[in-house]
Amino acid sequence: MHEDPLRAYAGLIGRRQFLRAGMTGLLAISLPRWAVARPSLDQAIRTFTGGANVLDGRVRLDLPPLVENGNAVGITVAAESPMTEDDHVRRIAVFNERNPEANVAVFQLGPRSGRAIVSTRIRLATSQVVVAVAEMSDGSFWSSRASAIVTLAACIEDLS
Repeated sequence: MHEDPLRAYAGLIGRRQFLRAGMTGLLAISLPRWAVARPSLDQAIRTFTGGANVLDGRVRLDLPPLVENGNAVGITVAAESPMTEDDHVRRIAVFNERNPEANVAVFQLGPRSGRAIVSTRIRLATSQVVVAVAEMSDGSFWSSRASAIVTLAACIEDLS
């Protein structure tokens, strides 16, 4: 005779724990949209930097100004650094203004990286600003911004 798998699972963790888990799941699903809203570009950058001041310069973000298809946009980020043990780039992060997620990527670097340069492809939902921020070994943060006009949007989600 086979036992109902749901009943067997509920018996293992206890009826109250099972009901509590179910209620928690229902609560998470029913949260208002603003409770799980996407952070703004500035909020995402502040989270990455821990609230530290971000300076302009020492970072170059290459992003095409006109993008025909937002599904695969090539970007390159380079930071000015000798990449020595005493003076190197720790991390490079890429953020966007209008995608469903503000954080695009974070790259971990170190003196053994040789050069502080990363290249990748990203998706862009629509025309927007993309920001690259580099964290240096001295704790300073440097950034660069670039705008792109996207003619065929990608990763569309209702953001209203």
